[in-house]
This record gives sequence, structure tokens and C-alpha cells, in this order.
Amino acid sequence: MTTPRRFSEAYLRFALYIIAVVLVNIAGLSLNARVDLTENNRYSLSQLSKDTVSGLKEPLTVKAFFSKDMPPQYAKTKRYLRDMLQEYAAAANQNFNYEFVEVTSGGKNAQRAKQYGIEPVQVQVVRKDELKYSKAYMGLVLMHGDAVAEIPVVSSSGQLEYLLTSRMRKLANKVSALLGLEDKIEVSLYLSPSLQKVAPHVGIKGLDQLPDRVEKAVERINERSYDTLRYDYRTFEPEGHRDTVDKLDLQTLQWPSSEKRGIQSGTGSIGLVLRHGEKTRTVDLLSMARLPMLGTRYQLVDTEMDKLIGTNLESLLGIQQNLGYLAGHGTLPLKQQARRGQQQGRKTTAFQEMVRRSYTLQEVDLGQGIPEGLQTLVIAGPKKEFSDFELYQLDQALMRGTNLAVFLDSYVRRTSQGGRPGYTENTSGLDELLSHYGLKLEDAVVLDERCFEQKLPEDRGGGQRPIYFAPRIAKENINHDPAFMKNINGLITYKAAPVAVNATRISAQELKARPLYSSSERSWLQSGVVRLRPSLLAPPDDPQEMARRDLAYLAEGTFNSYFEGKPVPEKAGQGNRANATQTAKSKLSGKIRAGGTRLDRSEERGRIALVGASSMLTDQILASGSSRKQSPNGIFVMNLLDGLSGRTQMARLRSEIQTFNPLDETSQLTRSTIKAVNIAGLPLAVIVFGLAVWIARTRRRKLISQRFAGEQ
Repeated sequence: MTTPRRFSEAYLRFALYIIAVVLVNIAGLSLNARVDLTENNRYSLSQLSKDTVSGLKEPLTVKAFFSKDMPPQYAKTKRYLRDMLQEYAAAANQNFNYEFVEVTSGGKNAQRAKQYGIEPVQVQVVRKDELKYSKAYMGLVLMHGDAVAEIPVVSSSGQLEYLLTSRMRKLANKVSALLGLEDKIEVSLYLSPSLQKVAPHVGIKGLDQLPDRVEKAVERINERSYDTLRYDYRTFEPEGHRDTVDKLDLQTLQWPSSEKRGIQSGTGSIGLVLRHGEKTRTVDLLSMARLPMLGTRYQLVDTEMDKLIGTNLESLLGIQQNLGYLAGHGTLPLKQQARRGQQQGRKTTAFQEMVRRSYTLQEVDLGQGIPEGLQTLVIAGPKKEFSDFELYQLDQALMRGTNLAVFLDSYVRRTSQGGRPGYTENTSGLDELLSHYGLKLEDAVVLDERCFEQKLPEDRGGGQRPIYFAPRIAKENINHDPAFMKNINGLITYKAAPVAVNATRISAQELKARPLYSSSERSWLQSGVVRLRPSLLAPPDDPQEMARRDLAYLAEGTFNSYFEGKPVPEKAGQGNRANATQTAKSKLSGKIRAGGTRLDRSEERGRIALVGASSMLTDQILASGSSRKQSPNGIFVMNLLDGLSGRTQMARLRSEIQTFNPLDETSQLTRSTIKAVNIAGLPLAVIVFGLAVWIARTRRRKLISQRFAGEQ
């Protein structure tokens, strides 16, 4: 029998347990401790993010605009964002703050969101077995002083930390640059009146409204840029101002006369020029398209004017680190070059959009020298021969600390005299310089059975056709040892050449060289006469020709100069004319000797990345690079550039948004075995288990019967 005293002690003990549980939960809410057991610590802030928020010198506020009732599939993203912002706050100093703003359609907060550029997006909602569409707000705004950056859509949690941290760092640099300005930045719109007259006849709409659009955009940007811009509208004709047109690289259109349309022949220029001190940046305002049967058509760029000016403003101020890009020598064209009739298949629009989110892309002319202090120089698909003087420029830049990212082709597409396209060996001469550093691009193209498969239309039989010269790079053929290669689990390349190393030269210079990725073991080579027509290609009959080939290499260390012990090359130049009437054939030529002190060994550790395919930077491969969710190839390219530019932490953070994780390759026997187990194995296992239970029960029944029979 329980005494009253023992009964009261039990109740008291139970009450104390309840109080202890409540206190532990309250302490847990305030501590907000979590344990991340995922691979690569996916749900924990990186050290780079912690350093960014802990080093803020000005107040930074994050406003999250989300609809009150979010669909279930997006509600988890909202919760994840709240948890992440709490972690940012825990790691930050007193200058970090965040706020969640619940938005209802037509409400007061909807107007606030619109002011910051956050618009509702259409999402799918499944309710009562019906698929419906509704609009929801799910965007972010970061405010740092007067500077503002928005993330219009946050639809997944995979890239949140990268987006937030990169925006924070960019805003901090922007505020510092704007506050340090002594003079205002001039934003000048150059527009020929004659171009406005002819605009309706060439399909250019809204040109008469352009001055007002630019002026209003400058006013809006001034509100969040400490009033550092000044707008100027200049009307002029190219005739008589040719020096201005050439100096500023303004777009110029020329048209013939047309009595039917009532227009006379003429020329007109247009461009938006940002100027601060001696720095200028010209923005093209027209895009060109060649349409079948219609010819060349022009239209105003469809990018928002605020975004167009803001992006180029950041580039002008040098808010981001410079990334050099070699111009000339037939390299892949940048946007300004592409409009002058370069090959359609060599466009680099996606590459430029990716790069300009993190760098200021700076074109480099070897004739004018490579800028001092440039961290990385990209050399993308050169086809024209380098002179000794130009090779000397590259060599000495490497000696002074400029890393090289070389995307080189062994064969280039050329048109024969008969008009038939074909492939010839690349004779740029750059391979001689790279060979000295221990890297070698072989004269061949890699074909692989593990490749991209093209879907054929029904009128061509349907099905899929292998494109052997577009190898798919599997996870096991990617070297994950370099920090910037972490979590890259698959790539695709196109018309790639094998890359090898000269072990003797690597060892002599005490360099470290390692492959970045390779083809599969079922790959072979095509060399000599190269024909890349899918219908004519087939794997070789001899299995000995099949082997794994390295397609990209990274060499690092202190390099020896290619020109060590050689005379300094001279640059052929043009002197003054003897008189103004001399013809071009009578121009005098002189010699310009390379300036500066020659270095025979690099001053500090440098890096050279050699990738055997310039197509890695083209829109053909980086088609999804312009979207907010980058492709595996896009992440590889950006991580490689970050690794060369000393931004390894940012590369590692970017890799965390990589969600491409293909299944491991298995043999046909393995697949058949697994299929058989799934179809017949499991039912058979159930039958065997049932028989075993039946046998066990039968034995037990017999044993019991025998025992009771013996007792009787």
C-alpha cells in the first residue's frame, strides 16, 4: 500500500522532470545549436561566410519577402533560409541584421517588395488532387548603406549561401568604392538624330524614348549610390566626329538611300558611355540578328536599363577583381567582337555573364603589354601565330605572377579554297611555350564511347546517335584533390585534344603537375586527316587503341623563363611617314625592343591550366551558364578561374550548389543481376522465409506432441 508521503514525493519528482525538460528546451532555443552530418557540411556556414559577416564595417540588412501561405514544396526553403540567417547573425558583429516580411497580394508589403525589384513568381500548387498555379513572393534584398542588391527568386536552398555571401562581399566593396570617389561619374548618352529618323525602317522601336529611360534609370541608381552619377545627353553625327566614335567604340550603323521609304543614305552612332577620370566604359545599346529572308535586323537591348548601367558601373569602378582576356590571335570573341560577324558557334555570351558576376573582364592586347598586377589571364582558342615578342610578353607575365588559363585546340576549323570546311592543325605557336613549361597538347582529337547522345527527329528514323567527339566525363575520371574541383561530379567536353606532361621538364623546374579530368577507358584518337561527322565515325576494331586520355592539366610552382639565355625579342613597329602622300607600301618599319627587366625565373609560385578544348567557354557547352543555376561545366570554369586567382574559398562555396550527382557506372552483368533480384529474388526470399517458418512450426508441433505423448 502506497503511503501519502510516497505518493506526494512521486508527484513532486514528476513535476521536477517536467520543469527540467521545459528549461532544456528553452535553453536549446536560445543556443540554436545544430550538428551537420551531411557530406561536405552542406548545411553549415563556410569559414568565408563567417569572415564576411564578422568583418562588416557598415550596417547590412537582409530583408526576406515571402508570401504568408507558401506552397509546401517552397515552405521548407523559407524555413531553411530563416535558419541560415540565424547562423549568419550568430557569426556576425553588430552590423548585421535580418527581417522576414510577409507579403500578401495587393497589400502594403507588396508595394515595398516592388520598390526593391521583387516581383511575385508563378508556382505550382497541388490541392485536393488538382494541379493549380498561384503567385508567390520569395525574394531577398540586401541593403548596405545606400547600396542595394536583390535576389529576385529564392526557389531552392542549394545555392543560398553562395548567393548571400557573394552579394555581401560585392556590396561591401561597392560601398567602399563609392564613398572614396572625389568626382562624380558621368553617364553620357550619345545618339545621332539621323539614326532616330531611320530607326522605324530597320525595326528599332522605342529609340525616341531612350533618353528619358536612361535619365530615369540614372536617377534611380543615384538614390542607392550616394548621388555619385551625373547624366548627360549628347546628340551628334559621326561625320566630323570620327575620332570620338573610334575612341569610345560607339556602335555605328550605315544605311543606303531608299526613295520608296523616303530616306537618304547616311550613318548614325549610338552608345552609352560611363566616364570617371581617365577610365571609360562604353555600353552597346543595340543588338543585331540576321534573320532568314529578312536580312539584318536591329533592336534595343532588352536588358533593364538599371541593371545595364549598374553592371558597367561596377566594372568601371573596379569593384571586383580584374580577369584578363587575351584579345586578337583569333581567340573566342567577346560580345563587342561578335557583332562584327564572327562565327555563330564561337559565341561566349554565357561565359561573359558568369564571369562578370565575380570579376571585371579586361581585354588584353599584347601589343600594348600585359597590365602589371593582373592575377589571371585567359587565353581562349587562339588560331593565329604568336610572334616571339608576344610569347615574351606571356612568358614575363607568368614570371611576374600572372597565372595562365589556356583553352587550346589542336585542330581548328578552316574553309578550303573550294569553299569546303575542314580541320587543320593549329599553328599558333603557343604549344612551344607551353612545352617548355612541361605541358604538351597532342595533335589529335579524343573520341569516346561514353559520350553525348543526340536525339534524332522522326523523319530521320528517331532514336539516339552517339556524338563520339563530345565525351562525357564521369565522376571517377575527375581529380577532386585540388580544392576548386571538390564536388564536381560530371562534365562534358567537345572536340577535345589530349594533354600530356613532359616529366623531365616538370622535374627540372621542380613543378607539380596533375590532371584535372580524363576521358573514359573506352576512348581513342583521331589525328592526321580529321573528319568529325557523326555518321562516319565508329569505334576502332583493335581494342589496343582504346585507353584513358587526360584532357586538362594544372602545373604549379616556380617556372623557368622560356627566353632564359636568349636575346630579348624585338617588336616590329611602324615608323613615321616620309610625307603624307606616301602609299601604304612605302611605310617605314622600325623595331621596338621589349621594355622592363627580364626575369629568368618566376618571382613567386605560379600556375598554368591547360585545357584541350576552347569549346569549354562557348555557349554551345555553357548553354545554362546564364541561368541562376549553373551547369557543372559552368561551375568548373568559374572554379578553375577562382583557383588561379587565389579565391579558393569562393570556389569551394560555389561547388556546394552543385547538385549533379550521377549514378555510378555498372556493367551489364551487374545490372541484369540487380534486375533479376528485384523481379524474382524478393518474391523467392518471401517464399523461402515462409517455408522456413512452416517447417519450424511443424517441428515444434511434433516436438510438443511427442513430449505430451511420453508423459501419458
